[in-house]
Amino acid sequence: SMLGTYTIQGYDGGQETVELRALESTRLENLGGSPESGTLYSCMFAFNDYDDNGVLDPRETLMYIPDSAKNAGEDGVPVVVVFPGNTQAAATFFDCSMWWAIANDEGCAVIIMGEYCASNAAGLTYGDEEDNANFSRAALAVMENAVAPEAGIAVDMTRVYGSGHSPGCRPIQTL
Repeated sequence: SMLGTYTIQGYDGGQETVELRALESTRLENLGGSPESGTLYSCMFAFNDYDDNGVLDPRETLMYIPDSAKNAGEDGVPVVVVFPGNTQAAATFFDCSMWWAIANDEGCAVIIMGEYCASNAAGLTYGDEEDNANFSRAALAVMENAVAPEAGIAVDMTRVYGSGHSPGCRPIQTL
């Protein structure tokens, strides 16, 4: 079942549909000895039909909202979109890259983008330019319309930043 459907402006200029399929959260208390805590959201949403069977296929992102983001008020917090390197799962990259520490210190929301399995479970990769653009826009729509309200914050969509590791730099340049 879908939790929500959102519309984004697609890469080609037309309107595209994003289906939010699952949204789970867990509290992360005092990561790495930091005095700060936050909430990690695992989001499954679909925006592209990778296997051409007429059904949108799910992709995962991880979204982290530090408690410090709740101090931003109505103006909202900036969002950092992060693309891991090729074959790096979002969960592993979230843990190893310590973006949660930056989010805690700066009071920003962080989205760690997930790759899709191109040929097998170990074949994580990114799509083409259109897919990367639509994936970024879909993730931002889910952040703004589902995760931020659930977390009790506002996001400032005029302050969206990006970072990419290794081949993850290409999708950020597209964004």
